[in-house]
Amino acid sequence: MANFHTHASVAIGCSAIAAAALHTAGIIHSQFTMPLILFGSIGGLLPDVDSDHSTSIRVIFNLLSIIGATATMMLVGRDYGIVPGIGAGACFFVIARYIIFYLFTKATRHRGIFHSLPMGVICGLVTASVSWHLLRYSAPNAWLAGLFVSGGFLVHLLLDEIYSVDLSGGRLKSSFLSACKLMSRDSWLLYVGLYLLIGILLIPAPPLTILREQILTAQLAQTLWAHRW
Repeated sequence: MANFHTHASVAIGCSAIAAAALHTAGIIHSQFTMPLILFGSIGGLLPDVDSDHSTSIRVIFNLLSIIGATATMMLVGRDYGIVPGIGAGACFFVIARYIIFYLFTKATRHRGIFHSLPMGVICGLVTASVSWHLLRYSAPNAWLAGLFVSGGFLVHLLLDEIYSVDLSGGRLKSSFLSACKLMSRDSWLLYVGLYLLIGILLIPAPPLTILREQILTAQLAQTLWAHRW
């Protein structure tokens, strides 16, 4: 499989190209390009969080713990003052970085259900809902954040599959098709649960029609600009 640096570099590169294309098409503002690149980069590391000794799991848990602690500190501090806010943020960081990290590594195995296509969809849906309800993104931007996470996730899985092909020896390694999974006979019940969870996560997700309207509006603007003469 590809190593951490390869996954990170390719995820950042693909996210940057996609964000630049959306900005050029007039779908997003320039200030939203960097957040989208960040979302795509995180998505490109997420599949390896089920590997207990990978660099990805440490980077992801550190990043999410810091973001969560900062958000908790702001929310609590706004209502109860700066000292309780700092205390709540510190508690969140310790719980997320050490307790949840420990439980997560014990409960998962590498290339299990987390290393699958439905999990990539779930991560995108969770990101879209969190961006809309908690970060107060507009519905189109929340969906784009979710799509970039899922897109980065997919890029990671495809890279692992590419590295499972031994071009010099003309053979497929034993890890081939172990990354891009839709279902597994050994864990079929867990996969059924994943697909049910996808349906449930569509309920709190932002309305999709607004994103479609924004894309159509951007396309109309591009057409009018192209025919301005």
